[in-house]
Amino acid sequence: MLLHRNTHVLNGGFLVATAALLITLPYHHPATLVSAAAPTLSGCCAWGGECAPLCSEVDGDTWCHHSSTNCETDCGGSFIAGGVPTDNCDADSNGGAPAVSPSPPSPSSPSPSPPSPSTSTTAAGGGDFTSAQYSDALHTVTKFYGAQRSGTLTQNWLLMQYPESGAGATAGQGACFTRDGKSYDPAADFSGGWHDAGDNIKFTNTIAWAAYVLLKSYDAYPAAHKDIYDDHYNAVGDTVPDVLNEVKWATDYLMRIHNIGTGALVSQIGDARDHDNGLTCPTMTQSGTSKGGDDRTVWFGRSKTDSGTAGTKADVLGITAATLALMATVYAPFDAEYATSCTEHAKVMYTTAKQRPGVTAEPAGQSYYAGTSYVDDLACAAIELHRATGRASYGSEAVAHSKAVGAHNWVVDWGQHVDLCRHSMAVAGFASEVKSHWGAAVDSYKAKVVSKAGSKVNGLAFFGDWGSLRYAANAAFSAALYASAFADEPESKPAMAFARSQADYILGANDYKRSFIVGWGTNPPTRPHHKNAYGKDEWFGTDSVPLYSLAGALVGGPHTNSYSDAWLTSPPGYQDSMGDYIANEVTIDYSAGLVGVLAAFGDLRGSDAGGPSPPTPPPPAATGAPTEDPQSTDGPDVGDGAGGADGAADDADDCAGTCGAAIFTSQRRGRRPTDTHSGPQLPTNPPIVTADAGGGGGGGDGGCADHYAQCDGIGYNGPTCCLVGTCVFSSDYYSQCK
Repeated sequence: MLLHRNTHVLNGGFLVATAALLITLPYHHPATLVSAAAPTLSGCCAWGGECAPLCSEVDGDTWCHHSSTNCETDCGGSFIAGGVPTDNCDADSNGGAPAVSPSPPSPSSPSPSPPSPSTSTTAAGGGDFTSAQYSDALHTVTKFYGAQRSGTLTQNWLLMQYPESGAGATAGQGACFTRDGKSYDPAADFSGGWHDAGDNIKFTNTIAWAAYVLLKSYDAYPAAHKDIYDDHYNAVGDTVPDVLNEVKWATDYLMRIHNIGTGALVSQIGDARDHDNGLTCPTMTQSGTSKGGDDRTVWFGRSKTDSGTAGTKADVLGITAATLALMATVYAPFDAEYATSCTEHAKVMYTTAKQRPGVTAEPAGQSYYAGTSYVDDLACAAIELHRATGRASYGSEAVAHSKAVGAHNWVVDWGQHVDLCRHSMAVAGFASEVKSHWGAAVDSYKAKVVSKAGSKVNGLAFFGDWGSLRYAANAAFSAALYASAFADEPESKPAMAFARSQADYILGANDYKRSFIVGWGTNPPTRPHHKNAYGKDEWFGTDSVPLYSLAGALVGGPHTNSYSDAWLTSPPGYQDSMGDYIANEVTIDYSAGLVGVLAAFGDLRGSDAGGPSPPTPPPPAATGAPTEDPQSTDGPDVGDGAGGADGAADDADDCAGTCGAAIFTSQRRGRRPTDTHSGPQLPTNPPIVTADAGGGGGGGDGGCADHYAQCDGIGYNGPTCCLVGTCVFSSDYYSQCK
């Protein structure tokens, strides 16, 4: 996280708060709001910790109405968490879906306009969202990625709102980091890509991961993604769905930083010098390397040059290959030549990844994205190459990698991707090979839903404090994909009901009665932890108000423990504070899964819901006899390595390669500044954590800490036993159950 992740405001209109004007780019999705009357049936449905007394039948299916009645006392049914129907609900129940399935409006009836994203989008009971509202939220969250674009002014809608010239602390316009790559080679151009969060570092891992998730959203639900704006955010379509315009900014960059001749791939650009300065990116760019500016360091793992197995390894190479291969599949109808380029880069990356087993080390002194898994990355790369090329050998390798991962015992996120590529395997004809492990994972996600009155995370599938909503959204997307892949199986409806419950929680059907998407829904966050949205060249504090809206960003969300240090106090629950880098952190990986699950429930009716429907993507490649594809040897001059010829792995890599990875460390740890631009000196120690006895989640059951929760350390007052694993120290102040 960034200790200064700034701002997210409203997605339409404007808001005046504390004498600061929060400027936004207006957008109103042209999709229609619809509702449907339906006959009422008897029975009760459990739904997110409550019970609905009535079921309604629409088009032959049965849906539960959300209410605050008690399942056992009012309905006489047994309570089951996570949206599973109670015993006396109709057998064909959707398992507690909170909204009546909408019907398309009559062609002769005018369609009402959708609500402004700044107005309420929930019914009194919460959770009664229409497909048009899911679609509107989908568009808003997708557009967030345009505010993270590096290397441009005219194609970053957030920076375009800056004044031409700054005044005082208020920053002026300017493109950010157009010279990326020059510190490595004066002829190199590594500009572009996405800034990771409220800071401006570019991590290849999270760029590729977020792009892959967005592509899977389009891959599974193409009709949900509309073409509303062009690549410069003009309100005219350009025949390419907006989500693919956003992803192409990432895939252009991923090919730019890859030497297709040597196999070298940049793993990171920028470092803690960026993170530790409270400057907007236009100002930082011009402030010299000591303050994170040009010319920024280019990293290959822990090295400034690609050095074989000590450089970028299989994890980053694999997920990047998967992203480019999937982009080749879905983008071919729009630009076949570009799709071919993506495929060629992906093939070389996958070959190099197999020669460099292990995980990529971070630069010395950095602990932002320290993964422990790479076999899942190989699985994703192989199956997407199978789909893009038709080579049977890729499919066989994908299945083998998936089996090596087995039960990953975590949740899908930037460190563990296998759920999503198991969907691609199912689509490609390998459903029987992935169903068992994937289905068990989805069941484990449903079991994480907290159903405890008074809990700070009641109704949420809770995996941990840091980025709690990110995990819930990712789990929901995985469940939705599973339900789609196995639509005829009995577990499909409960999986889809779980997915919808978590999407609805984020949209506003929660005990806080608020949306967690900046600029969308009822009482949305307005103060995200994000420097460029803050718009001033100074550190922001707890009570700071951003100058600009970061509409569409998903904030970290509620948590169950209390965190405190010299910079903030973050009590259990949720607070909309710019300085709260736990509750209001925003990153490109946080929002990605939400794009996925919203598409599952978005408006799928085509052009009447906001722009022309995209062309149908090509079907998966046939799994015929293997064909050998020559690999191109020319490309940008990146790196000194020899395409991974040095394939020796260290002991840890050998173990991971032999055994697969059973546990995946996924919590993005706190990144805090060690010096400031114009703010208080910050401590170098992690925050002290205390347990929330009434919370449920962070402290676990029986007084023990959950998986990846803190379990000991100087000043720590919480549980010291672990529900899963053992307590492992990373410093005298911080430890985790793993």
